[in-house]
Amino acid sequence: MDPSPSVHAWEVDTTPPETFCQYTRDGRWHHFAPRALLSETRRSPDSDCTFEYRINGGRWEPTTGTVRKEFSGEGKYVFQLRARDRAGNQDLTPYEQEVFVIN
Repeated sequence: MDPSPSVHAWEVDTTPPETFCQYTRDGRWHHFAPRALLSETRRSPDSDCTFEYRINGGRWEPTTGTVRKEFSGEGKYVFQLRARDRAGNQDLTPYEQEVFVIN
């Protein structure tokens, strides 16, 4: 009998990612490139996140890359983006970008 039993330790990831976005504009087109960090303290990019976005509080839509939108009507638009890491933790405070269209 081995007097020193084997020990296993692991950490359960319960920290949601922090979502942010690189926003650019090209004429009438608005580009939202999703990004996420594993945690605010570690500040390392998380390439395994999935993303969802919505506009003006509508339904969340999945995206796999840059969201490209042309807002046709004049007014204020609110773009929101949230990340979910591979452990299933979802950002509870989505990134938000206000866009004002003036024709």
